[in-house]
Formats: sequence, C-alpha cells, structure tokens
Amino acid sequence: MSDSDDLGEELRDNLQLRRELKDEIAKATDSASQRVSRSFHRIGVFLAMFVLAVGLALIISDVVRLRLWDTRLDELPMVLGGLVVGLIILGLACLAIYGLVRAIGWVVGGFMAS
Repeated sequence: MSDSDDLGEELRDNLQLRRELKDEIAKATDSASQRVSRSFHRIGVFLAMFVLAVGLALIISDVVRLRLWDTRLDELPMVLGGLVVGLIILGLACLAIYGLVRAIGWVVGGFMAS
C-alpha cells in the first residue's frame, strides 16, 4: 500500500507543478502582450502628435502667407469656416493614425500571445 500512496502523492505533486507552470506561462504571455500594446500606444501617440504639429505648422504658415488679419469683415465667416474645417480634418487624421497604429499593435500582440 505504501507504494501506491507514494505514487498518488507524486502524481498530485506533478499536477501541482503543471498548474504552476501553466500559470507562469500565462503570466509571461500576458506580460509580453501588454508590453507590445504599450509600445504601440506610444508609437501611435507619437505619430499622431507629429502629424498634429506638422498640420498646425502648415495652418499657421497659411495664416501668415495669406495675411488673414487683413481680411474684411464680410470675408471673415468664410475664412473662419475654412479654418475650422481644416482643424477638424487634422484632428480626424490624427485619430485615424492613432487608431491604425493601435490596430496593428492589437494584431501583433495577438500573434505574440499565441
């Protein structure tokens, strides 16, 4: 009987070790996936801010080149409307770039997890 008790205890220890190993592998996989996600978040924010800075620089250069401060009052609504539309398009472009980079990160993170 003692041989079967020893065998049963060894099997329980083996199962416990397997559970612990499975948990460690899951933690390592989650950690790598989170690092990939965090890295792509940073890249997305950087690219979106870069596009925003370039877009704002171009808008400001247009303001200076067109000398918008010399516009007449009857032209002002059209000029401000164009400026607002340009800023909205710039904001949507930044969001699209960030979303695209995050989607790529999501796909890469999915491959890293499997």
